[in-house]
Amino acid sequence: MKTLTGRAIIHYPYKNPFTGITHNSIILSLEGLRGKYGIPGGQFDPRFDKNTLETAIRELNEELGLTGIKESAELIYVFEGNVCTHDIYAMDAEGVLRLDPIEILGIGLLNAGPGKEIPFNKMERHAQALYSEYIGTSKERRHPSNIVISERYITFKDLR
Repeated sequence: MKTLTGRAIIHYPYKNPFTGITHNSIILSLEGLRGKYGIPGGQFDPRFDKNTLETAIRELNEELGLTGIKESAELIYVFEGNVCTHDIYAMDAEGVLRLDPIEILGIGLLNAGPGKEIPFNKMERHAQALYSEYIGTSKERRHPSNIVISERYITFKDLR
């Protein structure tokens, strides 16, 4: 039986310094274990979670310090990995981003404009699926969450 995970797609209004254009970017976490960018989330734990939506909200708070808004959540897709089944939710969030330094090395922003894109090969497979399952579809959220992120957390310096 595969491990279940819950993951949260969160949008952030990132203003690209090269173009001056504000993009409706998606926050990806740079996970220390594999050194790749993934959608924030983690393993379902029946001691704390009734379902994978609760997992996504709990993990978003543990990893990034953000509060997921349960009422705004929508299951977007289920990604069947080799070891895990990832339930991917889009939701609004609020708060000030603060990283769990044990699990997360930084964040990257998907759809941040020229010069700021995360290379496809540096993304976990469940995050690569955003291109076919979410971005540019009718499911994609057109508004960012009300969150604050310090530039020091955004890891653009060594994306290539």
